[in-house]
Amino acid sequence: MAQNNESIQELQMQLSTQKASEQEAQLSLIKQLEEQNRQLNLANQNLQHQIEAHWKQLKSAPLKTPHLQELTTEMLRLKEREEALTGQLISTHPLVAELRSKPRFLQPEDFVRIATLVNKIYPHFTERLTETFPNLTELDQQLCILIKLGFSVSQIAVFMAVSPTSVSQQKSRMKKRILQQKTDSFTEGETLDLWLHRF
Repeated sequence: MAQNNESIQELQMQLSTQKASEQEAQLSLIKQLEEQNRQLNLANQNLQHQIEAHWKQLKSAPLKTPHLQELTTEMLRLKEREEALTGQLISTHPLVAELRSKPRFLQPEDFVRIATLVNKIYPHFTERLTETFPNLTELDQQLCILIKLGFSVSQIAVFMAVSPTSVSQQKSRMKKRILQQKTDSFTEGETLDLWLHRF
């Protein structure tokens, strides 16, 4: 707009020294520049109104923020309580308690009982796992159940009558199979145990 105003002033000063035909062309150019200024002024006013509206929204946002923080904190507390209760529910299950105190080789019927427990505490865990990752073997699924219940590598090794190294290798192979199905399954550096914890 400032540039247009300067051009208008220059053109008006030149008007007095020019012929009538040249004056008409210059008057037309002045009118065009004045019209441009009018349009720019309207656009500027419109932007100012938008800025004011956004500013009002921003001013009212901090009033909501403490409430959102309160809700987030409450949700985190509830999640912690849920995890504590879940852990307690798992640890008090007779078979789990027995296996934690005296690890032993697991029979097929033991896995059925453990799978039932997992599905009761984490609704449809094994179904979701099978549907999402159909390429997982039965051994993979058993391993997932044991990890989900919080058993250690050494305990799982006893349950399956293999070495702890074999359990670690099986976990590594399973993670690769999961990534083959869904490449974005794991966040960067996430372990299979952490992934199963949130699955």
